[in-house]
Amino acid sequence: MTLTQWAHRLGLLSRASDTLDHFSPGIYDAPLEQMVAALGADRDSTAAAPRPGAVARARLRRQVRQQLRPGTPPPDLAERVRRARDEKQEWEEVAGKAARPTAPEGWEEALAAHAPIGEDLAWLEQALTGTSAGDELSTTHLDTVLERLVRLDARADRAPVAAQAHPLLAPLRERGLGELVDDLARRGVPADRVSQEVRFVHRSSVLDHLTSDAVPQQVGGDTVREAERSFRAADRAHLHRNALRARRAVLRRLRRTLSGHASQLGAWQRALEETKVGAVDARDVISRAPDVVLAAAPVLLASQLAVPAVLPPDLTLGLVVVDRAGRTTTARTAPALARGRQVLVVGDSGGPGPSHFAVVADPRAEGDPGPMDEPSLLSRAAQVLPVRHLGTHYRALDQGLVAPLAPLMPRPVHSFPGVERAASVREHVVDGHVSARVEAGVRLVLGHARSGPDSLLLVTDDEAGAEDAGIALRAAMGEDERPASLSDDEQHSQAFLVLPVHRVAGQTRDRVVWIGSPEAVRSPEAAGSVLAAARRSVDLVTATPVADWPTGAGHGAAIVRHALVPGARSTGTAPPC
Repeated sequence: MTLTQWAHRLGLLSRASDTLDHFSPGIYDAPLEQMVAALGADRDSTAAAPRPGAVARARLRRQVRQQLRPGTPPPDLAERVRRARDEKQEWEEVAGKAARPTAPEGWEEALAAHAPIGEDLAWLEQALTGTSAGDELSTTHLDTVLERLVRLDARADRAPVAAQAHPLLAPLRERGLGELVDDLARRGVPADRVSQEVRFVHRSSVLDHLTSDAVPQQVGGDTVREAERSFRAADRAHLHRNALRARRAVLRRLRRTLSGHASQLGAWQRALEETKVGAVDARDVISRAPDVVLAAAPVLLASQLAVPAVLPPDLTLGLVVVDRAGRTTTARTAPALARGRQVLVVGDSGGPGPSHFAVVADPRAEGDPGPMDEPSLLSRAAQVLPVRHLGTHYRALDQGLVAPLAPLMPRPVHSFPGVERAASVREHVVDGHVSARVEAGVRLVLGHARSGPDSLLLVTDDEAGAEDAGIALRAAMGEDERPASLSDDEQHSQAFLVLPVHRVAGQTRDRVVWIGSPEAVRSPEAAGSVLAAARRSVDLVTATPVADWPTGAGHGAAIVRHALVPGARSTGTAPPC
C-alpha cells in the first residue's frame, strides 16, 4: 500500500460517508445505472444506458425517493445518485463484487492523520529530489518508505552538513553525476580518497566511450605511432622554419642598422679591440653602440642583480620579462623594470616566496636562510597590473602531482590524467640512521637512471644532506660508466641536480627522489615546490610515515598527504628500485 493509494481510499470513504448521510445503505443495492439514466444525470452521453420509458422513469424516481433519509431532499439529487453509482464501482474494484460502501468507525481520524503525513512526505520528497532516499515517496510502498525514514533518522546528525552540501552537489547532479555522488556517500568513502575515486570513474568512462560504438573510427597501434612520428617531424620542421625566419629578420634589421649607424659600428669595433687587452666591460661596449648591439642581439638574458653592471642606465628596451617573479623582490628588479617600455611579470603565486641572496665559500655553512618578510614582485605587480591566471599545468604529466597544490593556488589549476600504472607520488619508509635513508635514496636514483633517459633531481633537507647524498652517489657508482641522466654538465638544461628543499623552487625534472622529513617542510609552499618540480613522479624516502607527520593547517604535511595515493607505500630498510 502506498500513500497515494491510501489517499484515494480515504477519499472514497469520505464520499461514501457523505452519500450515506443522505441515503440509506440500501442505495448501493438499488439499480443505480437505471436510476442515473432515469434522472438524466450521466455526464458521458456516449456510454449512458438507454433512457427508459415514462412509466419506468416514474418508478425509478419513486425508488430513489424511497432510499432518501427523512428530511428535505437535496437539490442535486440526480448528481448524488450518479456519485453513488461511481462509489459502488470503485468500492467493488477495491474490496470485491460482494462488498458495499460503508463508513467504518474511525475513518475521520484516519483522514485527519493522513493529511499532515502527506504534506510532510511531499516536502521531504521535494527536498530530497534526485536522491535514492527521496525518490517517489508518495508512490512507494509504505514499508519501504518506513525503512528509508528509519535510515534518515539514524543519521539525523548529518542534517546540518547535508543542508550545506546539497546546494554544492546540485550542479553535479544536474550534470548526471548523481549516481556517483550517492555511491560515494553510500560506501562512506573518506574525503581524502574521493579524488582518486572520481579520477577512476572518469578514466573508466573515457575508456568505455573509446571502446563503444559511439566512436566509429578505431585505429590500430601502428597507425597511432605513425601519426605521432609524422606529427613530431612536422613540428620539428615548423620550428626549424620559424628559426630561419627569425634569423633572416634579425640579419635584415642588422644590415639596416649598420648602414644607418656607421659611427656606432666603428665605436663598437674599437671597444672590442680594447677588450682583447683587458677585461670585457659589457656596459661600456653597449653604451658606445646601443643600436648595433640590440640589432645583433635583440634578446638579452641577464640576472636581475647583474642588470646595473651590464646595461647602461639610458638603454631602453621594448619589453622586459621578469621570470620567477615570485622568488624575487621589487627592489632587486627595479633597475630592469626602469629600462623597459613594457613589462611582463611571470611567476608562481603558490611558490615559497622571495629568498635571501648570499654567497659563501662553503656551501655547508649556508643553510636555509628562511623566508623573507618583504613581499614578492609578483604579489606587488598583481596589485597594479592586469593579471592573467593560467589554468593548465602543461609541465606535469600527471594530475596527481598538480591536484595537491590547489590550496596554494588562487585559481584552480589542472593537468592531464596520468598514463603510468604506478602512483605519481610514492612513500618509502626506511628505519634507522639517516645514512640508511641516504643510501635508499641513492638506490632509487640509480634505479631510475638505469631504467630510462628521464632527467633526475635528488632533494634533501639541507645542504649537509645534499653533500652526503652526492658522496654516497659517487661511491655507489664506483668506476661504472655514469648514465646520461646523471650527467652534471651545467651546459645541459636537464643536468642531474642534488639540492636542499629551500633551493628546489623553479627547478624541473622528470623524476624527483626526495629524502625528506617533516622538519624541512614546515610551510605548505616548501612541500609544494618539491611536488611542482616533478613531471612524472616523486619518491619520498622518510623515517616517519607521512600519516604521522604534523597535522597543523600551516604545515606542509597536508600537501604531501594529499599527494599520496592510499597503498602507494613501501616499508623496510631499502626501497625497491
